[in-house]
Amino acid sequence: MAETFSLVVNIITLVDVAARIVAAGSAYSSSARGHTAQVRLLVQEINTMSGVLTAVSTTLQNNDVSPHSTKLAALIGGPIEECTTQLNDLHLLLIKQVTARLWWKRMGKQLKWPLKEKETMGLIERIGRLQRSISLALHADDLGFRGSISTHLVEIRKEEEIARQERNQARQRRKRTEVLAWLYPQSEPQIHDSAKRRHLPGSGKWFFESAAFATWKLSPRSFLWLHGHPGAGKTILTSIVIDNLTPNLQPNQQLAYFYCSPTSEPVHLYGSLIAQLLSCTDSLPTTIVEHYDRNWNHRPCADDLKDMLLRLLAEAGTQGKETTLIIDGLDVFSPHQDLLSTLSDIPASSPTSNCRILVTSRIEEEIEYAFETHTRVAIQPHMVNDEVGAFVKSEVERRPTLKRLNASLKQEVIAAVSRGNFGWGWAVESIDMVARMRTDGDVKKAIKDITSRTGYRDNRGNGGGNEPIGEIPAMA
Repeated sequence: MAETFSLVVNIITLVDVAARIVAAGSAYSSSARGHTAQVRLLVQEINTMSGVLTAVSTTLQNNDVSPHSTKLAALIGGPIEECTTQLNDLHLLLIKQVTARLWWKRMGKQLKWPLKEKETMGLIERIGRLQRSISLALHADDLGFRGSISTHLVEIRKEEEIARQERNQARQRRKRTEVLAWLYPQSEPQIHDSAKRRHLPGSGKWFFESAAFATWKLSPRSFLWLHGHPGAGKTILTSIVIDNLTPNLQPNQQLAYFYCSPTSEPVHLYGSLIAQLLSCTDSLPTTIVEHYDRNWNHRPCADDLKDMLLRLLAEAGTQGKETTLIIDGLDVFSPHQDLLSTLSDIPASSPTSNCRILVTSRIEEEIEYAFETHTRVAIQPHMVNDEVGAFVKSEVERRPTLKRLNASLKQEVIAAVSRGNFGWGWAVESIDMVARMRTDGDVKKAIKDITSRTGYRDNRGNGGGNEPIGEIPAMA
């Protein structure tokens, strides 16, 4: 009798939960995005289940001491327990969504149904089978039906476990995506792909064959500063180094990079590096997830991100991993002294920090002071002369407006753009200008303009040094 009474109480509670779900589901089906037809079907199935549960409760209360009541309680105990699990899980999920409703409205977004179509249909099927099992038990005359119900219950539990695992995996994937976007919403590979389009076979050979690069690459705790004047090819060389290292990474090695822009801040640099390093891991560190949970509605500050990065590097070193960080154009966004000091100190910041760093920039007093104890390599114009010449020739044959020119005019373009060993920036800017010309006459005028500008640069004394040579007249 006590067991029957307890079951009745559970059923009454379950009917109340079903009513709440039906109300919420009806609201979703009329206003939320996603699978409205499936939501209406689910509401209908739960409504039917609620009716069956009410009938069972009435039967048990009217016959609380009869053998039939005892037999019925024994038959439906398992299905009722499983039904309770299904509906409580759904109710909890809907409560979380309702809590987030105000945030969604503030963002101007429509509330979204929290389950995918496959998950919704699976839930409909499981509730329907439970409802049918309970209905049959309500009219069963003998205990032999128990085995049939048990079989149904085992199958439903197996399906639910699979569905629960899929939901957990989907939830973890969503959380991972949210955390990485919170750390840094942009995509470094897009910038990298833009730079690598200027690669040609053999590009960067002089650098890869240098003793400085070989030492840096083989030393797990090293720092290399690559500097040169504007247009010397620092960004292109950075992209070449990344492409050279990435395919050869071992399981215990990881690489992250950042291309600085005039709008970059330390928070962007730290966030991007962290997001890239975390994208290579199986799971996100608990400390970072907890920090996100507390601060998901605003961007993290530079100090917090710096601490996260240093902690990640130390933990990676403790696990025997080697980390490579590559940062291009550090001079572009006037870096803070704290950032320069942090980067400079990383290779030696911890006995376990197996991290090598490559930084490119122009020579600026603040940067030179911060990196004065590290190995440095200057990009001299003559080092990239052959690569620039090969690039110009390939562009003349690749671009439709240049490919159509006769052989003599092509050679004039190549000679004008390649003259003077002025580096990648000059070559790209010049070839872009010539490619915009639509007639041979316009091309010849462009060649004359380029020639006059190279003469101006020669007169300014571009003696092959690595210092900036100052402003030059703009192209026509």
